[in-house]
Amino acid sequence: MKPTKTTSIKSKSIKQKAKNPKPNDTVFVIDFGAQYSKLIARRIREAGVYSEILQPDISAEELKALSPAGIVLSGGPKSVNVKGAPVIDLAIYELGVPVLGICYGAQLIVKQLGGEVSKNDIGEYGRTTISIVSPNDLPSSTSHTSPSNEMTQNLLLRFTDDISSKDFKQSKDFKQPRDFKQPREMEVWMSHFDAITKLPKGFLEVAVSKMANKKDGDKKDMASEADTSKKTSGARETPEASTTQKIITAFENEARQLYGVQFHPEVVHTPDGKKIFERFLKNICGLAGDWKPDSIIETAVAEIKQQVDNDLAICGLSGGVDSAVAAAITHRAIGNQLICIFIDNGLMRKGEAKQIQQTFSGENMPELVMVDASERFLTELKGITDAEEKRKIVGKCFIETFEQEAKDIEARSSKPKNQTSKSSETEAVKFLVQGTIYPDVIESGGLESSGKTLGQNTSVIKSHHNVGGLPEKMELDLIEPLRNLFKDEVREVGEALGLPKEIVWRQPFPGPGLAVRIIGEITKETVDILQRADAIIQEEIHNFEQSATQTQKIWQAFGVLLDIKSVGIQGDERTYTYPLVIRAVNSEDAMTADWVRLPHSTLEKISTRITNEVPEINRVAYDITSKPPATIEWE
Repeated sequence: MKPTKTTSIKSKSIKQKAKNPKPNDTVFVIDFGAQYSKLIARRIREAGVYSEILQPDISAEELKALSPAGIVLSGGPKSVNVKGAPVIDLAIYELGVPVLGICYGAQLIVKQLGGEVSKNDIGEYGRTTISIVSPNDLPSSTSHTSPSNEMTQNLLLRFTDDISSKDFKQSKDFKQPRDFKQPREMEVWMSHFDAITKLPKGFLEVAVSKMANKKDGDKKDMASEADTSKKTSGARETPEASTTQKIITAFENEARQLYGVQFHPEVVHTPDGKKIFERFLKNICGLAGDWKPDSIIETAVAEIKQQVDNDLAICGLSGGVDSAVAAAITHRAIGNQLICIFIDNGLMRKGEAKQIQQTFSGENMPELVMVDASERFLTELKGITDAEEKRKIVGKCFIETFEQEAKDIEARSSKPKNQTSKSSETEAVKFLVQGTIYPDVIESGGLESSGKTLGQNTSVIKSHHNVGGLPEKMELDLIEPLRNLFKDEVREVGEALGLPKEIVWRQPFPGPGLAVRIIGEITKETVDILQRADAIIQEEIHNFEQSATQTQKIWQAFGVLLDIKSVGIQGDERTYTYPLVIRAVNSEDAMTADWVRLPHSTLEKISTRITNEVPEINRVAYDITSKPPATIEWE
């Protein structure tokens, strides 16, 4: 048996590909460092189209070899006018593949093809109303015409109520769709300072900001705004001829299949954003939209099987949906070569270890090893109050514990060479399977398996213990089959794998456990206090979800124990004990979240029970902050 070697971290993340992919069925997102590049990819997948993310340095020939059905250029933190701003190979525009630029991506199209992008007098941030230029408003003669009259289609921003993949399969004539509704105004989400001031030759504006800018930076009054809007939407003038300062928010060149929007259709704050993606993917790219997240299972299984070969893999099982789905995919690939390890770090919810043992001890489940490492974790965390340091200590302790268990498993798995079972050919435990998902990656600074970042300026929000909290050197290579998926996609994969609903739809629980819910130093006492309080929260939230008035489950609800004490009165005596904050949020993908408007009666019941049953707590507060500006967890 070969000993494992100490190597740099290698993430064997599974490259998500569609089941039996056909040529021209993938849309590629070229990432310029935006926080929401993966959100663009997610919106594309929601429309039933498989997507992957590429770096800007890909050549046109390399991209052509991937047979793209469409290309989306993401936003980014830089200005297209600064030295060193990322660009793409100009030949990509000549591939004959539809291209959609978003924010920075739109400005890049304009800049690279001969237009102008300038620093605007005032930026546009947040909700903005744009005016759409209707093809019906095009005058009979204009100096700004295209070689093709089809440029007046406004394909990207025209909507219909009955788009269906069946319609697109039956006809390839996407240029004359039926019964299209042309909105005159649209609410969108902006985030930019530079503005497109001159379109390249052959391009037409299809939308402008409702509020135009003056050179002096003053905003026009509402009456003047309305007049300007009518003028700018009534005639498609060339930027050179226009005397009105305006912000071009969407443009097109139908002949070259190039489109751009200055706003962000990928965020929920652009209400018609999904329609825009559907128009691009189905009407313009001509895709059927029949891809599903569970299509990755077959490909992931094949790749894991090839990677692991005859070696052993261990999976860090936390009991949450992410690690459970990662374990299920890997178990399908390599069977009894996978051993799941649950490490009780002393920071779990009350009764967690027992529940996990019961859940994962059924039939068709991988072997499960239970490890009590609570003393180790609590000792390492003693005296530590900094949130980032806590996360990194937890990550380090997890890896060291896994590596020790791997050595013990290797020792137990050694068998005489004359045995004929597959396990007798096993050489070593070489792989660690983790349930890392994309929000973990992006908040830890966007680290990719290659060591590069998704964007050079991607900010580290917090180091997740399984990403930024990993040590620089470790003995096991990582397998992360869910690294490119969002939480809701992971749940879909879990259902397709046949996992129990109580696992698939369980509330998310952070890998560091209660370490990020106890503000300040972590002790056995504070862990015990929070465990008892959290158990009450979980019970009352469950009762609320089962009530006749509630139709939707809460994404996540928990308690946060603060590192201060407050004065109270319990049993007619003065107390000086801990305050607790209740946090309850709803989310789809953990990238954004909104606080839950729990009824006062539910909050009252939780508060009363906690202060009565957990005497170490004498004050309960409720967190009414969304993400952003806050994160879901407090640390």
